[in-house]
Amino acid sequence: MVIILASASLNTPLLTQDIILQMDILKIPLSEIIQATENFASKYLVGGGGYSWVYRAELDVLDIQYMSSIEVKRKEELPKITKTVAIKHITDKMQGKERFLKEIESLTSCKHPNIVSLLGFSEENDTMVLVYEYVFNGSLGDYFKSTRTSLTWGQKNTNFS
Repeated sequence: MVIILASASLNTPLLTQDIILQMDILKIPLSEIIQATENFASKYLVGGGGYSWVYRAELDVLDIQYMSSIEVKRKEELPKITKTVAIKHITDKMQGKERFLKEIESLTSCKHPNIVSLLGFSEENDTMVLVYEYVFNGSLGDYFKSTRTSLTWGQKNTNFS
């Protein structure tokens, strides 16, 4: 099971220096995302909500399993791997920018096996995109919607913490 962490408040201090440095490493050229999704073609669309659409595609991303053990001076030296990813294309320009930054901040500062990893992002030409690990079995929300079982908060806390 994978849980996507959401920020409880959008009114937090500016991004820390560590986050800003990590952000540069996670930047993915928009042209690569457009190529992987064939310009956000509907055949790649897997979901959406109030402020974004989510696509499934194959993309070369940093191999994050080696990130903490590698000393590199240039981004180009980091190992990459082709993965199936979830690409969140943010369409709400009003609230989108703040949420975009909060998701980057939250997911780069929190590492846990039950929280989906942010693999990269793109912000070019007024287009904002987040790239996540693709969750093949769906989200925790999908699981609860698909089962008729009603769990108490105590059961949920025991099973998913």
